[in-house]
Amino acid sequence: MKASKSYKGVKWLTINPDRVMIYQRKKQKNEIWYVRILKEAGGYVVRSLKTKRQAEAEINAEKIYLELLMAERDNVEYGKSGFKEVSKEFISSLKCSVPRRRRVVHAFERYFNEFFGGMEIRTINNDVWSSYIKWRMEYWDRKKVEGVEIPSNAKRPSKNTVLSERQILLQMLNWSYDKKYLVHVPRLIVDIDNVSGVSKIDGSKKSGNAMTRTRLSQVDYRLREDLKSKDTHKNRQYARHCLYYMTKVIYHSLIRPINKEIGAIKWKDIEIKPSRNIDGGYTAIISLSEGKRKGKPMLYMTNFTGTVYLLRWRKYCIEYGLGNDDDWVFANYDGGRGVLWHVGTTLRRRLIKYDLRENEDGSNITLYSFRATAITQRIRDGHDVGQIAKSANTSLMSISKSYHVEFMRQDVDRFADNWIKGQEAIRNIAINRDRKEVESLIKKNWKRKR
Repeated sequence: MKASKSYKGVKWLTINPDRVMIYQRKKQKNEIWYVRILKEAGGYVVRSLKTKRQAEAEINAEKIYLELLMAERDNVEYGKSGFKEVSKEFISSLKCSVPRRRRVVHAFERYFNEFFGGMEIRTINNDVWSSYIKWRMEYWDRKKVEGVEIPSNAKRPSKNTVLSERQILLQMLNWSYDKKYLVHVPRLIVDIDNVSGVSKIDGSKKSGNAMTRTRLSQVDYRLREDLKSKDTHKNRQYARHCLYYMTKVIYHSLIRPINKEIGAIKWKDIEIKPSRNIDGGYTAIISLSEGKRKGKPMLYMTNFTGTVYLLRWRKYCIEYGLGNDDDWVFANYDGGRGVLWHVGTTLRRRLIKYDLRENEDGSNITLYSFRATAITQRIRDGHDVGQIAKSANTSLMSISKSYHVEFMRQDVDRFADNWIKGQEAIRNIAINRDRKEVESLIKKNWKRKR
């Protein structure tokens, strides 16, 4: 290994004179020492030794050489081990949805870089992860003491939040292993509830619970009033209408507010059929080739009120420039597939504005709360639980999962008539009130091709 003419004070180290030299640079005034090491596969590792003392430079150079030997032995790439450096490369290579990317970036920028930033990724193990959990639990308490402005939504993380952050960290470590930056991936298995110095984490469900009828009425009123906003920005108007009508469809059909269900519907997936037994009644049949369970078709039906809201929503979409058969029912404002995370965020912001973010039991209201509320109210009002389970495509339906879709198709009225028992008169008034509107909307707007 030859020395460059720009070097001075060159010395080949006895640990391996054929591969390791230290030197200073002639044109550099600060007299800092550097090391240059020949790699086994060719090429060089060049590092500043960050010292002006030769004896200290030799010790630091030997340490770097030994680390290189270990990397070569384990067949991993030397030099790609700093957490911040690796995480930047990981994030730039990440292929995922926009909401997922935002969550990942937030975890790194807010928490991971502050805690793991000065570490080598190979030093992360169960003990380090346990320390992170304790640090994470006390994060906002420390920031408050430091005088940092605390966001209004800052709180101690739930168990699910910690587990979500663990999954993100493991994703990066597995990626590092595939890139040969790591020899092995730690499992990061820690009993979260028993981390030393941390009070037990509340693992109870904190969102998506059913609302009381009073709270549902309050939320529904505010979302409906938002449609009258003086804000004339076209896209923001669309977002408010999308949120309102989505909550209505969730409530009246029991469909899950997830990308694979309500986020996967196109207008051509909905069939509106008149009732054979209820004069003037209609029901909307929503067919999904695959729902929450991979490979399992899903079928949802709305009652008459839900059908009315679907028709009104399509009318609005058509006026906006969407609403064709091949369009997503809850499309993004540009016509692309909608992102449930955006709708959920809009709901959260509206509820915070009106001081309606929480249920009376302290849990947060989310899109899932509308489904839970509808199911709970049907049970309390005396509807058949088996029928509700089938309508909601939930656990009790597993008994008949092999034939439930055809069964529901053959018996539309049974699932379409979700009115509260004893309130048939109210149902009939609603049908008579909205019948002309429904028939007009079906005639004008239902089948639309590009």
